[in-house]
Amino acid sequence: MLMSLTVGLLGLVGAVLAGCASSEARETVTVAGGTTTVTETATEEAPAETVTVTKPPPTSGVKASYGEWEGLFKIHGARLVSRYGTPSVLGQFEYLGGGDCDLDYVEVSGTFFDRKNKIVSTGLWNSDTVPEGVRLPTEVSSIDEVPASRAEIVVTGATCA
Repeated sequence: MLMSLTVGLLGLVGAVLAGCASSEARETVTVAGGTTTVTETATEEAPAETVTVTKPPPTSGVKASYGEWEGLFKIHGARLVSRYGTPSVLGQFEYLGGGDCDLDYVEVSGTFFDRKNKIVSTGLWNSDTVPEGVRLPTEVSSIDEVPASRAEIVVTGATCA
């Protein structure tokens, strides 16, 4: 009886499919007159991958931030307008309360951008009257006569009486 035994290891084949790593090893056994193939496949989870997506800034409109005073103030109806070629942000500023003193000064700074998101100017609004719950008319005006397509305003100062 002729008996030959051939074992061929094809090796490890790795593929990454849908976040999983897959490997396959094949072993072939030949026994007098017939071939039997045994295949084993193992699947392992690939380590989790963190993907960070950075959203580009908008090309128009107004973004309002409150800095360290988040929750104490609210800027209502902020909109970008142009008066005689000078951009301004118009809106209403409100002190919501919750601070530990009466305020006698508040300041809002603005940055103006063109359509390519390049800074083209800055501006400032302030008030020495800051009553709680009252909406104050607000105008953050550019210091330059330049076209702007968007603006970012932020509360940059608040002092106690």
